[in-house]
Amino acid sequence: MKPISTFLRRLWCVLCVAVVWLPLKAVAQPEPVVESLHFLGNEDIATRLLKMQMATKASPWYDFMPFVKPRRFDAGLFDSDLQRLQTFYQSQGYFLAAIDTTFRVTETGHLFANVRIDEGPRSRVGMLQVLGVDRAGVEDFRELEYLKRLDGQPFVEARLSALVADALRRLRNEGYAFAKADVSTYADSLLVHGEVVFALGPVCEVSEIQISGNMGIPTQTIRQGMTFGEGGVFNGKQLDDSRRQLYRAGVFRAVLIELPGTIAQQTPVRVRVRVSERPFKSVTLGGGMIQKLGFVHLLRGFIEILGVARDNSDCRVFYRLNHESWWREFVNPIF
Repeated sequence: MKPISTFLRRLWCVLCVAVVWLPLKAVAQPEPVVESLHFLGNEDIATRLLKMQMATKASPWYDFMPFVKPRRFDAGLFDSDLQRLQTFYQSQGYFLAAIDTTFRVTETGHLFANVRIDEGPRSRVGMLQVLGVDRAGVEDFRELEYLKRLDGQPFVEARLSALVADALRRLRNEGYAFAKADVSTYADSLLVHGEVVFALGPVCEVSEIQISGNMGIPTQTIRQGMTFGEGGVFNGKQLDDSRRQLYRAGVFRAVLIELPGTIAQQTPVRVRVRVSERPFKSVTLGGGMIQKLGFVHLLRGFIEILGVARDNSDCRVFYRLNHESWWREFVNPIF
């Protein structure tokens, strides 16, 4: 019995060692650390812009320090980077760009990557049609003229998008609250053709201004701080200026001015103004009067007293101070 029990104990020890050692042996070796990432062959596109498209980054030189994790190579992430790089070149007009990579891995587990780029010729805008702007007074807009002058120029997708955004902004400033644009492009050899189709909608008027979210600031005070009113023609710039002006007051944490999402695309329109007030503090101002004024308001008031403010019209002077009624005006904020 004793030899058998000894044999069984030894067999049990061997099995325990095998159970622990085999999984450790099967664990894959860690991926190499990205030591450097170089771009070669790019002449028109700066290396800095190319690195911005890459999620794969070279490990910092101080990765040996505690709590600094070295950046290891991820093959799947690198493939996504190459696809993003190809898309970026196409957006710049290089539809024939070719990208190749080479790697060198050292015995110490460090990887050196080279990305070779053959940019090829740059495509130009062949024929860009601008449709849907044949209404009187619209087709002569300067922003639309810029779109029509793109023919023959180097194709840059970001530039086309910016010009379309400028045209839409101009249309909304002229009352077309629901103006939209659909852009489609296709490459033919070294030329890029496309269409920009505008849907103008009606010229809108503002029928009602709905203000919500204000707790301590009167609704009428907020109305006085806006640059547009009911009955006027819709103007997107006035909405942006009003939002900026109300936010600069310092009394609101957030200001949102928009058209309701479910509104029908017809005139007149309702404009929704939603505000979120900042927390107020109680400050005692002479004669035992206690007014709930934010510290930002108090600071603005003293700035006005000292005459430091350079442009009162820019922020609509919340506290209009004068030698006769400055105290009353100071504790009663107005726009």
